[in-house]
Amino acid sequence: MKKQINSKYIIAIDAINVQRGGGVTYLVELLNNIIIEQHNFSKIYIWGSKSTLAKLKNTDWLLKKNHFLLNNNLFFRTIWQLFFLKINLNKYSCQILYVPGSLFVTNFRPVVTLSQNMLPFQSQEMFRFGISIMTLKLVCLKILQANSFKQANGLIFLTNFAKQTISTNINLRNKNTVVIPHGISKNFFVSSNNRITKLVYDFENPMNIIYVSIIDEYKHQINVLKAISLLRSQGYQINIKFVGPAYKPTLNRFIKYKNSVDPDHAFSEYVGTVNYDELPKHIFSSDVFLFASSCENLPNILLEGMASSIPILCSNMGPMPEILGDSGIYFDPLFPNSIAEAIKTSYLTPGLFRHLSNTSFEKANTYSWDKCTRDTFNFIESTYLNYKK
Repeated sequence: MKKQINSKYIIAIDAINVQRGGGVTYLVELLNNIIIEQHNFSKIYIWGSKSTLAKLKNTDWLLKKNHFLLNNNLFFRTIWQLFFLKINLNKYSCQILYVPGSLFVTNFRPVVTLSQNMLPFQSQEMFRFGISIMTLKLVCLKILQANSFKQANGLIFLTNFAKQTISTNINLRNKNTVVIPHGISKNFFVSSNNRITKLVYDFENPMNIIYVSIIDEYKHQINVLKAISLLRSQGYQINIKFVGPAYKPTLNRFIKYKNSVDPDHAFSEYVGTVNYDELPKHIFSSDVFLFASSCENLPNILLEGMASSIPILCSNMGPMPEILGDSGIYFDPLFPNSIAEAIKTSYLTPGLFRHLSNTSFEKANTYSWDKCTRDTFNFIESTYLNYKK
């Protein structure tokens, strides 16, 4: 039975490093799904940038706090964390701090943090950026995150893969840890019964593939293009749409290669960043969902693809097999020929692929924001109780 705290306590959230993308989505969903009666805290104070705080709902128990330093870059945000965070925590009588952005430098305790970024802890992935500012940044992040994880009173992982990988880099023996995966937005759930599956692909009905992700070194979009270019030269009718923001050096190489193999834009399209609310329609209008990343913690977009009942071609690296299980066709993202073989299999057996989309949809239903929120705040509470013993 869960031990009760005699009086209501106050939680603080340091969201100063939650700036965009999946991190903001996580924070919004986490706070939107709280059922306050299920927990023993009275209020939450949250510090973040104006843009992040504006996305959060307004309630009487969620108190949003901003400082001009928090609207600036990492250097200024770290200055605030060093010199102003603890003062504010004491001022508002906060009793436990949650840091979903992973990094903290305060000596306030107790602290719970969340591991979201795997790149700093996988050297082979980090050095895909070569000798660059990005590599230096990732090395620094590894040092800072490792220190935060070792100092934290509680540490949340998103997958067992992440826990095992980071545990080989950092001694987490006797550390209070838990695995709590993210949920999936209800906007992405569409039963396969409501999808029309093509039974054959030809010139008039090509296979339309979508790949949603940042254009980046460890996402291997160029290898995907190589695979599709190879298959088209063999007569397979395949189109692909790339959706997402970009790391500029990788984008430059990607566009250069794309223009060389598809100068008329006959089969490949780069859409760029789209509004999160518009993403489901891009996925629903496609025949196949492809994900070729070699480094992930818990890829939200893969979960969203599973919820969409769209057949999935997936990288066999990182946590992807843990998440997707036997509900997709796998390939090695480092080798275009492996990607091509997976695409060819799905092209020639659309009936089998339809069955896999049914099972991936069922697995997606196990990823709930309600459960994620409940488990997260239960863990924060248990960490607070253990610290007070």
